[in-house]
Amino acid sequence: MKGVAASLLIWINTNSGYEYLGEPPKIVKTDPEALVHLLLGEIWRIPERAKRGLMGLYDSETRTIWLRDDFDPKDYKDLSHLVHELVHFLQYEGHRSDGLVNQTHFETEAYEIQNHFLRTHDLPPIKRTTVPDLTR
Repeated sequence: MKGVAASLLIWINTNSGYEYLGEPPKIVKTDPEALVHLLLGEIWRIPERAKRGLMGLYDSETRTIWLRDDFDPKDYKDLSHLVHELVHFLQYEGHRSDGLVNQTHFETEAYEIQNHFLRTHDLPPIKRTTVPDLTR
């Protein structure tokens, strides 16, 4: 998976304002329920559609990208989700010194780069999503 991430980082460098030549982040696959719990913690009741909708996340503290266990590195749509999380990795790497981040800007930019990746492979764009219907 490290080679896939390194290739995608080169693609991002070429197709965005980022320039990163270091080591890719750690990438771990996990089941959808565990992925949602990583994002929200154990106190949430998680509807099935939320479990289906979350494809990955980036943990800036551990420099780890978490992907669903059904991630297929040969599928461009799945790769686009890794591109999205790699953009978050790059965003946080660029802000390590001051600790200031703009989450709305980060998400918008990650979707823009993800959708550019999809367009280069003649695939439809991903619509920006939020984790739906979560209740305590």
